[in-house]
Amino acid sequence: MLGYFFQTDISFGSLSSNSCRLCKHHGNNWHLLNRISANDNKYLRVESTNPNLPLELSYTVDTLHDIEEGLIAYANVVILNILVNIYGVNEYEIENYAIKYVKENKLTYIRKSITGIKIKNKISPLSNNKCIQRNKFSMSGAQQVSLLKTLISFIKKNRRLFCLSNNNIFNALLSFAESLNEIEVITSLHGLTDDDIHKLEENIDIYFNARPVLIHENYDITLKEHLILRYPEVFKKNRTDFTVFSSKRFESYNKVIKNLLATSVNYKNISYSCAKKAMILENCYNIVKPKI
Repeated sequence: MLGYFFQTDISFGSLSSNSCRLCKHHGNNWHLLNRISANDNKYLRVESTNPNLPLELSYTVDTLHDIEEGLIAYANVVILNILVNIYGVNEYEIENYAIKYVKENKLTYIRKSITGIKIKNKISPLSNNKCIQRNKFSMSGAQQVSLLKTLISFIKKNRRLFCLSNNNIFNALLSFAESLNEIEVITSLHGLTDDDIHKLEENIDIYFNARPVLIHENYDITLKEHLILRYPEVFKKNRTDFTVFSSKRFESYNKVIKNLLATSVNYKNISYSCAKKAMILENCYNIVKPKI
């Protein structure tokens, strides 16, 4: 499982929450985008971050949240700034399009989160990563995905207009958004094939090739971005997927799941449904226990 390799949750150890437990990378070296050098053995950690936990539980990460609430939330701010500041799109045009698109495609509701005035308040000169992080929309991971899909559709709909204005930025913008959407889709699959892993690697490359066109290459690479360079490596070594680590955050807060993962011979292949059943059973027990 991915958690076998690294963790960003500070609750399991004394290291800063802004460091990769696999290679000590702190998210501020652009040259580490090179996957080969970033995965060099000299960077690897082997020690457990918490001696009171089994190694496989010490290295856990809420992966889907890393993508949805980290990378996609970050990308949405960048995309909206480019649409408004470079292409001159009106904030309320985006709001109206989002309301219609989300409803027609039955996506997670975002109407109250994405309004013209809120978009306007988020649009400011993006001078550094902290500025982008500060302007992220306060939404759930599913809502961030809905917004990304909406923005991809909006960009495609206005393809001709945007291409006439600045073709290079348009191509990078669409590649940036679509590759991130594909990464989210692939990592949400149950059971990954070799083709899935290959597509994941391709889309990670596309994402990082497009990024410098939209965001100055001297900007710090974020920790979340660094971590996605690890995903194909982890998939290949463990032949598992991330669906155990759902938005319920089983790996962080549920003792039954932790014990199940720690004691099961096949802990690497524990199914999502099994984990969910265990959580439901524990919750039911906690409800009826006071009455016994």
